[in-house]
Amino acid sequence: EYKANSKKFTEYNDSDSNKLTGVVITSEDLDIISCSKIKLPSLVYLLPFSEEESVLYSENVKQFKSNLCDDMSSGLLSSAINLTTHEYSSILEWATKHKIERVITLATPSGYINDHLMNIKNDLKANSIELIKVFRDYDMKYWNYASKGFFNFFQKAIKNI
Repeated sequence: EYKANSKKFTEYNDSDSNKLTGVVITSEDLDIISCSKIKLPSLVYLLPFSEEESVLYSENVKQFKSNLCDDMSSGLLSSAINLTTHEYSSILEWATKHKIERVITLATPSGYINDHLMNIKNDLKANSIELIKVFRDYDMKYWNYASKGFFNFFQKAIKNI
């Protein structure tokens, strides 16, 4: 029998809402508004690609990822939201400039963006800034079924809807 939820997920709850919070939106999951666990604060940082990706990817790929982020962020633009992009500062510079105490982002379980966030986590912590990766409910429910291809995932997931 396949054991679900063997991956450790950190639950996020907004009980410490007195901390100044910023949100990092990455190209890995641009639909941050649909995640009910995250209340969009006034400070938002947009990260279309990591530093490593900027070296590895062609200009066309980087432009495509940037365009996706720009398109998504156009829906966020208002006088209440201060939007910063990777071209103007790093996440650490952005967070320290705005005196942010915690940075929230949708979870990126693997890949270059995840590696980048994990690499800067200690730098953020050294500056008293907490990095919180939020997993959607369906991430926690279905993630561990995705280990051997789509057909196996589908068969296991459909039994647990």
